[in-house]
Amino acid sequence: MGAYEYVGPPYIDLAVTGGSIQPSTGRAGQAIDVTLRVANIGLYRSAGNWTHVYLSKDATYDPSDYLWIPGVSVPPLAAGQETSGVLHARIPSVASASYYVIAHCDVINEVAEWDEQNNWKAIGVLTVPTSAARWSWYRCNKGRFLRQFSAARCALTSLPVGAIWNCTFRAKNQSYRGGEGVVADGSNRS
Repeated sequence: MGAYEYVGPPYIDLAVTGGSIQPSTGRAGQAIDVTLRVANIGLYRSAGNWTHVYLSKDATYDPSDYLWIPGVSVPPLAAGQETSGVLHARIPSVASASYYVIAHCDVINEVAEWDEQNNWKAIGVLTVPTSAARWSWYRCNKGRFLRQFSAARCALTSLPVGAIWNCTFRAKNQSYRGGEGVVADGSNRS
């Protein structure tokens, strides 16, 4: 028997083939490296396209997932060719939780493909831990405000999802110009 040759419409198939995140735990604003791999597993050359990176509560891409890193350019790929790269990003301000990091190539369907279902893949899990609260302003007695108070005595390193954290504080502003200290009592519930 001889070799068979594919005869039909151009068969292009882009797929996220892998990736990773380092570190896998961090706080909002912390630097993180996201490694992506996208391949053309089809038989014909693909055009360039765009890849987005999302944070998701589950391992399945959904349009309601949090768009974290938009617009990563993927060059045209020959049949069987793979491209990879490292993105340097910052962890966004999101609720404390564990998130699946999902890469989604050809997000605006610029490339007509054989299989559109393999365009996304969960490439890791990012954990954003709960931390002690930090408030910018506190309403004190006599209508005055305190600034930049950190709840250091209420430091918290972890909190299960759905749990409630209560922190009570008492602050005294020693430099109030009215001759009396301003005392603030309050609590925070996160």
